[in-house]
Amino acid sequence: MTRAEAGRFALALSILAYVFGILRIVYPSVPDGSGRWGWLTRAIYDNLGVYGLAGWWCVIGTILLAAYFSSRREKSN
Repeated sequence: MTRAEAGRFALALSILAYVFGILRIVYPSVPDGSGRWGWLTRAIYDNLGVYGLAGWWCVIGTILLAAYFSSRREKSN
C-alpha cells in the first residue's frame, strides 16, 4: 500500500467516524457493556455522558483526517 492509498484510506475512515459520531448525536443510546470493546464504550459513557461516544468518534475522525493531510503534505514535498 502506497502513502497515497493509505491517505485515501484514512480519509474514508475519518468520514465514516464522523458519520458514526453524527448518528450517536441523533440517536443517543446507553451502551450495554458487552462485547469486546464494551469496557471502553461503558467507560466513555460513564465519564462523558450521553454524547461522550459521539465525541469519541469525532476525535477518532479528527485524528484520521490529520493523518490524511499529513500524507498529502509529504507527497507534495
